[in-house]
Amino acid sequence: AYVDSSVIMGHAGEFKREAGKYGRITYMKCTPDNNFFPDLSSTQRTDVIFFCSPNNPTGVAASRNQLKSLVDFARANGSIIIYDSAYSMYISDDSPRTIFEIPGAKE
Repeated sequence: AYVDSSVIMGHAGEFKREAGKYGRITYMKCTPDNNFFPDLSSTQRTDVIFFCSPNNPTGVAASRNQLKSLVDFARANGSIIIYDSAYSMYISDDSPRTIFEIPGAKE
């Protein structure tokens, strides 16, 4: 749905068939190898960051430290975070239920 939103708004750029990706979308890899959280140190500046926590379908929720690093990244780069917390009611540990629990997120 996040990619589709960018395509519908006309911000995704050209679809690169050989790569299976859109040219103006930065794909932030979230896999078991990185605990389903992107490596922000290797991520270029983006205008908008779509982030879902807990992640569907994995159920992994971002930690407070992870979300702080995402907020810090967005603030440093002037990015807007679109935070999807549709499954927050299923968080059963001390992981934040919303990004607004992180200082600076409203900025």
